[in-house]
Amino acid sequence: MKGLVKSDNNPVEYANVFLTLQNDTTKIITGVVTDSLGAFLLENLPVENYLLNIHMIGFTPRKTAISISQGGELIDLHEVMLQPDAH
Repeated sequence: MKGLVKSDNNPVEYANVFLTLQNDTTKIITGVVTDSLGAFLLENLPVENYLLNIHMIGFTPRKTAISISQGGELIDLHEVMLQPDAH
């Protein structure tokens, strides 16, 4: 699974991107940090229903349900937008 984390069309660098199971959000399956261009790549994901979590200080956390139905399938999420935190 790959994608670009952005806000107002600018990359969000060093955001935490991690997967939990949809039915058990307390267990992190895998995670990465976005690079300087806001890009991330999560590889070798088994078939499962996940919750993609993206967290960065100063932004509202984002959660998106993702289903992997075939092993080895690369899912391109393209741009994932974060909203600045109102607090």
